Amino acid sequence: MGGTGRGPGNITPVSEYNFWADPESAKIVFESGLKIKMVGWDISRTYAVLGPEGVAELRAIGMPLAHFCIDIQKTLQQFALTRTGLDGFDLPDPIGIAIALDPSVATDTQRRYIAIETQSSLSREQSVIDHLQVTGLTPNSEVVTEASHEKNKQMLFDAVRRP
Repeated sequence: MGGTGRGPGNITPVSEYNFWADPESAKIVFESGLKIKMVGWDISRTYAVLGPEGVAELRAIGMPLAHFCIDIQKTLQQFALTRTGLDGFDLPDPIGIAIALDPSVATDTQRRYIAIETQSSLSREQSVIDHLQVTGLTPNSEVVTEASHEKNKQMLFDAVRRP
């Protein structure tokens, strides 16, 4: 989970926190030739948001882990309220894990070339994705462009039900 496939960043106008924290490492990974499936922050903001109803549903599970999953999100809830405008909070890492465990959680993916900007003062840390394939460069990643909110939520809820 890192970067943003489409849309704004959460640290700079174009940079997501994980890539912002260490763009050189992200660049090395994307240039490595490894098989990469990028789950960007835009996927979390769209398909992994727990609004008030979802939070109540998760808390109603009654397991200590379910309560913990909500209680540790206080800072994120404030960030979502004041910065991102989400009704609730998004869970970027859990949706990345859900897709890794069950690839069908990603309902649409696209092969794209991705470069990580490390030099520009304006767009340092940006995941630059060639969506229209204008560079002619061979795609080096599979970008998740859509995901199942329901499957993701069900996996999260099932995980916290385990003793």
